Amino acid sequence: MFEFGYNRDGTGEFIAHNVIATHSGFWYAADNLDKEIKNIVRYRHNYEGFKIAVDKIDIVISIIKGTTDEESAINELQKLGLTQDQAEALMTLNLRIFTAYDSTDLINKISICDKLVPLLREVLAQNDA
Repeated sequence: MFEFGYNRDGTGEFIAHNVIATHSGFWYAADNLDKEIKNIVRYRHNYEGFKIAVDKIDIVISIIKGTTDEESAINELQKLGLTQDQAEALMTLNLRIFTAYDSTDLINKISICDKLVPLLREVLAQNDA
C-alpha cells in the first residue's frame, strides 16, 4: 500500500501515481482517500458560499449583526444564494478569517479542489484495482 500527501494551503503539485499530491500537510493511507474526497467536495462547496459572501460582504455583515440568533442569520444568508451548509460554515468563521478572503483566493481554492478530486478518485481506483 502507498501513502498520499495532501496539503490544504492550496499550493502544490498533483502527482497521480504512487505517492504525493500536496494540497494539507498530512499523509493519508489509501484507505482514507474516500473520506478525503468527501471532505474536499465539502470544502469546495463552502468556498463557493464564501465567495458569494465575500462579494456581498457589507450585506452579510449587516445580516449577521441585525439578526438575533444564528438560525435567523442562516435563513437570511440563504436568501443571498447560499445553501444551508454554506451559511452554517460561514457562521462558524472568525470575522478576521472571513474578511481576509478575497474572490481571487477563493476561486483558486475552488480550482484546486476541482483538480484534486478527480486525481484522488483516480488514485483510489488504481488502489482498488
